[in-house]
Amino acid sequence: MKPIELTVSAFGPYAGEVSLSLEQLGSHGLFLITGDTGAGKTSIFDAICFALFGEVSGSQRAADQLRSDFAKPQAETFVHLRFTHAGEEYIIHRTPKYERPKKRGSGTVTQNANAVLTRPDGATVAGATAVTEEVERILGVGCQSFKQISMIAQGEFMKLLTADSRTRAEIIRRVFHTEPLVQLQKQIKAEFLEYNKKCADAQRAAAQYAEGFRLDEGLPEEMELSSLLDAVRRQNMADEAQLAADRTRLEQLRTAQTRAIEVVVKAQRDNEMREKWRAAQEQREKLEAGAAPCLRPAGARHRVAEMEHMAGGTDTRTAAVRQRGAARTGGAAAARQDAAGTAGVCTGKTV
Repeated sequence: MKPIELTVSAFGPYAGEVSLSLEQLGSHGLFLITGDTGAGKTSIFDAICFALFGEVSGSQRAADQLRSDFAKPQAETFVHLRFTHAGEEYIIHRTPKYERPKKRGSGTVTQNANAVLTRPDGATVAGATAVTEEVERILGVGCQSFKQISMIAQGEFMKLLTADSRTRAEIIRRVFHTEPLVQLQKQIKAEFLEYNKKCADAQRAAAQYAEGFRLDEGLPEEMELSSLLDAVRRQNMADEAQLAADRTRLEQLRTAQTRAIEVVVKAQRDNEMREKWRAAQEQREKLEAGAAPCLRPAGARHRVAEMEHMAGGTDTRTAAVRQRGAARTGGAAAARQDAAGTAGVCTGKTV
């Protein structure tokens, strides 16, 4: 940041409006302001710092104590700064908080702090806080860092010299815009910690694997490395062959188990059908043996046929039983024919 022109009004020891052209400094990056005590050297620093950040350069005065005691009541207190940064020109107009006479009537009224920043393209930013934030964004430093590196008032230089290493590193980082390098450093450190953790996990896994690895008892405790490696390879191949055989045996056992389950389920279904057929056969025999021919239900034959149909499709023994039942049914049919004549007698009909 390079100041070009500074104008103050009713500010500090200056009762009226005073303009200071700094263009005569040219391209010099370092200059010194000297003068007698009370001549207003610090006030110039205060005016520049106040215009940029709304604060004074030193710690002896507050921002609301900047109005000159010698100013006329109607005089407006303000600081107007024109400066360049990164080849572009900016203008700031800032007023502090102070008491001024009322425009009507007697007494005073509080004039609140305000600021306006004009960008190179003509756009403006209004508001004391908004202008301060925009200036910090443009310059890349805050008020405290600016006072320590760009404009050092008397007594403030010692604070920079006595600051701790972290504070100085933060100031230098913001001045030289090394934040991307800091982010890169953090990223490299994070990746290093991540890969270091993966390496440690791999080492622990290898150690656990090595603890569980055991050679055959027949191998000697001391032998050449090549012979040891050959023995380890042979044992590894043998272990892999045994593992393959165990897997094959496991698949065979699973297949046999599946088939056994299927046989058991089929046997259960056949047994249920056999029990149903036997119950139907017993019911039919009871009907044939205990009921009178003339009182036998007309639908009994249909129920028996249905039971026989349900019993169809069973194993060979079920078919043999069904043949014996058919023989009995034949006998029962002959009996029904005889019973038909009897039924005709009972009802008085001619057969």
